[in-house]
Amino acid sequence: MKPQTSTLEVRTIHVKWCYPKPEKQLSDFEKGYIAGIIDGEGNMRIIKRKPDKRCKHLVLTPQISIKNCSKDLMQKCREFLGIGKISKYSYKTRISKKWRPCYELRIIRLNEVLWLLENIGEHFIVKERQTRLLLEFINLRSQATRMMVVDKKSKKIVAQKGSGYTPREMEIFEEIKTSHVR
Repeated sequence: MKPQTSTLEVRTIHVKWCYPKPEKQLSDFEKGYIAGIIDGEGNMRIIKRKPDKRCKHLVLTPQISIKNCSKDLMQKCREFLGIGKISKYSYKTRISKKWRPCYELRIIRLNEVLWLLENIGEHFIVKERQTRLLLEFINLRSQATRMMVVDKKSKKIVAQKGSGYTPREMEIFEEIKTSHVR
């Protein structure tokens, strides 16, 4: 009788960045300009995606966004940074009750959020605490490891077991979430 060989292989990997950090160098003027816009019109948060059919576990994603009704302002910020995506949406004004177009520059890739915080983090005044918390969260995530079970024949991931979020990462998530309550 021939011994049965398994087609499954277990791999342990470190969480790695999917994209390289941007190469762009910002001038002092650009750093101050973007920091001022984010301090006044921006938002730093961690988005929570609950488990669903596509993803079987909780996912927390750091995000920086700027919302404004000026398309030119959003394009200028995007031009300075060279990262992020601008999307258009509408909202109803409180006074006239009319729908008005608005724009949002959103930065969600971990490497881009990290690059932005490392480059202009020292220029923030209002969002200085959130900057420190997001940097700590990203650094903790970069130390996480995952275990994957891969089918040797098809090269597909059969099972994936990640190092869930640490208690400190969940504390940071809650702290940033409560800082947005008005």
